[in-house]
Amino acid sequence: MKQNSESAFVTRCNAYHEAGHALAAIVHGYRVVGVDIRPVIVPGLGQTLGSAELALPLPKEFLGKGEDAVMPLLVVLLAGVFAEQRVNDQAGLDIGHAQSDGQRAMKYAAGAICKPVLRNGNLVTPGEEVQQKMPLILECVEKARLRAQEFASSHGAAIDSVAEALGKSGVLTSIEIERLIADATTN
Repeated sequence: MKQNSESAFVTRCNAYHEAGHALAAIVHGYRVVGVDIRPVIVPGLGQTLGSAELALPLPKEFLGKGEDAVMPLLVVLLAGVFAEQRVNDQAGLDIGHAQSDGQRAMKYAAGAICKPVLRNGNLVTPGEEVQQKMPLILECVEKARLRAQEFASSHGAAIDSVAEALGKSGVLTSIEIERLIADATTN
C-alpha cells in the first residue's frame, strides 16, 4: 500500500512539473506538441519521469542577443519546478545533469549573454567569457526564477487543471491542454 501511495505522489508531482512547462510554453508563444508522464528509458540519461514536447526557439534566436531574448525560454524551463511546488513543497531545481532544467537554464543564459564563436563548425560560448560574465548570467537566471515562480502562482488554476488531467491519463495532446487551459481561465 505504501508503494502505491508513493507512486501516486510521484506521478502527481511529475504531472504538475510537466504541466508547468507546457503552460509556460503556450503562454510565451511556443508550440506544445504534447506532454507525457509515463516513465521512459532514455539512452545516456536513464529513466525519465516525464517530458513536455515543446517547439522551443532555435539558438540563433537568442545566442548573443542578451537577457530579453532568452527570458521567455528560461521561464519555460524553470516553470516546471514551481508548478510542482503546488503539490510538493520539497521540489527543488535540478542542476545535477546536463539535461536538467537548471543546467539548461544556465547554459542558455550564458549563450544569450556571451558572444558565441564558431569552433570546429560548432557555435560555442567561450569559457573565459562565461567566467567573466558569470555574475550577469546568475542574475539573469535569478530573474527568470522569480518570473517562473510568479508565473506558477498566477496561473495556478490552469496548472491544476492540466496536471490533474495529465495525472489521470498519463498523456495529453496540445489540443487537450489548450482546452483545459481555456476551461480553467473562463471559470
